[in-house]
Amino acid sequence: MSEQMTTGGPFLVVDDDTVSRLVLASTLRKLGFEVAVAEDVASARTMLDAEEYAAVFTDYEMPDGTGLDLIAHADASGSAVPFVLITGVVEHVDSVRAQHARIRAVARKPMGTRQVQECLAQLEAGPAST
Repeated sequence: MSEQMTTGGPFLVVDDDTVSRLVLASTLRKLGFEVAVAEDVASARTMLDAEEYAAVFTDYEMPDGTGLDLIAHADASGSAVPFVLITGVVEHVDSVRAQHARIRAVARKPMGTRQVQECLAQLEAGPAST
């Protein structure tokens, strides 16, 4: 699986919380993946415009927007990148997940290695069939 999923690029980790962002990026790197990081929605938009990513791991709620804003940006730019939403409150994201096929996983903070591996498996499996 460490052939950077099937799309080739690095993972993008987006989180305004420095510790959460660095821990997730470090975990992904230890699992053999290339990782880029952004601390807010604005930076992530710029990065999504500049490079193709295998997937985006994004915090659901940040001071300058949400992970859903990043999905809308990816949609508008024609990108097919899949997303993993990360939040402290998984319950309020579950209904949103059903509305967006590109959300492949939802994870609760803080993410440990096992949660990251579960998300990677869901990314690799592709969109859920309906």
